[in-house]
Amino acid sequence: MTSKVSSTFFRSLAEELLSKLGRVNSFTQHTTSIGNYHEEIVRSIIRSMLSERYSVKTGFAYGSAEAVSRQGDILIVDEMEPAPYFFKEGDFVVVHPSAIACIIEVKTRLTKRSFIDAIENIHSFMVAAEKSVPRYPAGTLIYAFDSVSFKPKTLDLWYKSITVPDEQLYYPHLVYSLKQGMLQLKPKTENRGYGHYFLMGEEVDLPKYRTLSIFLATIRKMVEFKAGLRRRNPFEYADFTGLGWSKEHLRYGKGLVLND
Repeated sequence: MTSKVSSTFFRSLAEELLSKLGRVNSFTQHTTSIGNYHEEIVRSIIRSMLSERYSVKTGFAYGSAEAVSRQGDILIVDEMEPAPYFFKEGDFVVVHPSAIACIIEVKTRLTKRSFIDAIENIHSFMVAAEKSVPRYPAGTLIYAFDSVSFKPKTLDLWYKSITVPDEQLYYPHLVYSLKQGMLQLKPKTENRGYGHYFLMGEEVDLPKYRTLSIFLATIRKMVEFKAGLRRRNPFEYADFTGLGWSKEHLRYGKGLVLND
């Protein structure tokens, strides 16, 4: 019953997102305005699933004068942290890295340039945190409404161009495109190397509500982790029916890598 109800909910949510996607585009082609609107769509959905403990902001992480991030599109901030803010004006904040539960970079369309930009932004938060927080638990995600096709050959070129150090800490947990698919960070095991793995499906076109359910469940997992909760299955409301992970994966500066 839970799977059926959750899949119906996420299907309707995906359809709602897709219907809103072109709403502003019909009035203007101003890239900044369209991007801001798309960010607000994602913010509104995230706000609806969070408790009062968490707020949805935009801004910078500040650990010290030597530990300042770039501006992040969406920051999920834990309001129960002691003195989380250095500065706050509306939804714009300068926040201590320890108060951030999740960082989400939002792109209207993911291209090689916008992808690298999102990776570098996330990296800046990790560097700021490393210098001021002993153990940094924040989740990191990239959300795109659309993207150049997630073909292995295309992504191979993208990842080879990334100059961020090839360390697992600097990888976003999830790279998600509503229209194209998903990549997820997998840790190293005896049988595989760490890196981003393709989410594969039995169907030719992966149902959008399934990948959306995994995206939102990942955010749930990150805020629960920040609160010190460790559930056995934090993805119980996500729909993984017919889905699996690729054998090949992607690494910074290396591109496409095949597991031995």
